Amino acid sequence: MNQKEQFESLMKVAEFNIGRFDKRREFSWKIALGFWGAILGSVAVVSQLEITYSNCGVWLVGLIVIYLHIGGLIGSELQTERIKPSHGSVEI
Repeated sequence: MNQKEQFESLMKVAEFNIGRFDKRREFSWKIALGFWGAILGSVAVVSQLEITYSNCGVWLVGLIVIYLHIGGLIGSELQTERIKPSHGSVEI
């Protein structure tokens, strides 16, 4: 394999990795938006019900939801950093 063929094969690998990164990013924001929509929908349903609950319980559920969302964002960012393509130069 000469240098030109090696360069071409490395460029194909780089293009594949960048495409995979972009597809993951396009998909992740849709999932996050869907989760927030589900949360808002459940809040709307629960607010219409005649349920008595303590203030402490409401705060606890709210904090759990926020904690899980932040954990998901941090996990997503760590995964993104792990697969992010490097923009270093290719030596031939």
